[in-house]
Amino acid sequence: MPSVRRIVPNLATTNADAAKQFYTSVLGLELVMDLDWVATVASAENPSAQISLITRDRTAPVVPAISVEVDD
Repeated sequence: MPSVRRIVPNLATTNADAAKQFYTSVLGLELVMDLDWVATVASAENPSAQISLITRDRTAPVVPAISVEVDD
């Protein structure tokens, strides 16, 4: 059975730029990944504290609530 490495909440947004601006300027998180349709912000002090901001997911009818990283 795979081991869970990380669980990240996903937040649906219609305005990725505004969401990134809020989480970086107001909460002080850093933009650690930006793939246009999904961006992840994280704490510099605790990098495992992350939130992903998703505008769409072409593989699903809705934005998933969480992303789970496993070692497999």
